[in-house]
Amino acid sequence: MKPLKVICIDDSNRPDEIPEDLWVEKDTVYTIAEVAKLPVQGYKLGYKLEEIELDDSCFPYEFYDAERFMFLLDVSIELLAYDLDDFEDEEDDEDDTPAVANFESLN
Repeated sequence: MKPLKVICIDDSNRPDEIPEDLWVEKDTVYTIAEVAKLPVQGYKLGYKLEEIELDDSCFPYEFYDAERFMFLLDVSIELLAYDLDDFEDEEDDEDDTPAVANFESLN
């Protein structure tokens, strides 16, 4: 399985306990190493990242809030083109007449 990649979309409000060199940067891509529910934060999801490891000096923080990130989709253009070719080759039993709205009939 490929590692899950995310991009940071929110690097605001860094807690004082986390030094700047261990904080995430907006528009930077990270790899998720671990996911956990965070009971102290109302069971939000948290991520440990491969690129930055929060150490004991960051206590009580061990994870980054998952809401700071957005998943990246690894889509191969070749696979997408192949899927589109398959879609176009499928027979369509429906009427090929373009749908045209008759606005008079809606009144």
